[in-house]
Amino acid sequence: MVSLPTGRESTPAIERLLIVRLSAMGDIIHALPAVTALRNAFPSASIGWLIEERWAELLCALRTPRSGPRSPERPLVDRVHTVDTKTWRSAPFAQRTLGSIAVGLSQLRAPHYEVAVDLQGAVRSALMARWSNAATIYGETQPRENAASIWYTRQVMASGTHVIEQNMSVAEAIVRHRLEIPNVEFPRDPSAEERIDKIVKDVSAFAILNPGAGWGAKQWPAERYGEVARELGKLGFKSLVNFGPGEEDLALIRAAYEGMAAAKVNEKFVEADIAFHQSIYFATRNEFFWPIAQMFDVTLRQSFTIAARGSHRARALVEHHAVLEAIATRNSEAAREATDVLLKNSADDLVKIRGREFAARPKT
Repeated sequence: MVSLPTGRESTPAIERLLIVRLSAMGDIIHALPAVTALRNAFPSASIGWLIEERWAELLCALRTPRSGPRSPERPLVDRVHTVDTKTWRSAPFAQRTLGSIAVGLSQLRAPHYEVAVDLQGAVRSALMARWSNAATIYGETQPRENAASIWYTRQVMASGTHVIEQNMSVAEAIVRHRLEIPNVEFPRDPSAEERIDKIVKDVSAFAILNPGAGWGAKQWPAERYGEVARELGKLGFKSLVNFGPGEEDLALIRAAYEGMAAAKVNEKFVEADIAFHQSIYFATRNEFFWPIAQMFDVTLRQSFTIAARGSHRARALVEHHAVLEAIATRNSEAAREATDVLLKNSADDLVKIRGREFAARPKT
């Protein structure tokens, strides 16, 4: 087991270093300070990073070569090695899978890494560190999966409360002296930055909300995002909703719901309510239904405006949220039932409100 340094000892000479942190986005970002510290400690070393393909853009811009001289598009590492374990698991014995694994293994071993550092602490990440043929493999004494430690040649008793601090303590064990948490640099993608500049060009202050998550348990309720957006609005910040590949439809529906929750006046609530239903219509890709809805646009808008009065808004948020969550979980039956409840109650409210207005008219 490697003890954490108490002072400044001589830093070992390492020329070829492999980082293993496969996933996920937040964990990779939390590993960046430790890897940046290692880069600073070994400025001339060739550093590679083994990562899941879907997260590679955190290390290297999309249209940039995965290996070669470092640049603003790939500022931290010299090589990005990728795996696609999700696809491999779906067809483990397929010829395509076996070929992909063989090529990946060959590329991983080609640089002849001297040291591998497993910052994931899983059995699969430890095995991949071992597959690199590195003579020395660092990992925590108490990794996330205990069996992973079998493949470590150097075990580090990590310290610190936050995972960034724990990763830094592993880096300190490698360089043999204390390290300051450094600033990190993300890849630059000029074309992507140009697109983003166009999106925010008319926005002086903004905050990015990211409602998506790989696990349903990690998805914060949409109404909470609405509350955050409302409070940010009070401070003068415009909320922008971020989404990943395949999440655009759901992101638009969520954004509309958050607009409903954040609305201070009926007009804004109605606009967001209409956007909510429009987003669902567009998500269906039903080319026949939308033109029919357009024919009743004025009538629907007037109906939404009337129904938004009184106590309808509070209940409507609950009912719209039920529709949103059913769509997010891909539960078509629950989505149909929630929509039926929403439409029925809205129709009842409309009848009640119009009935009261008619009764209040002066008799002639």
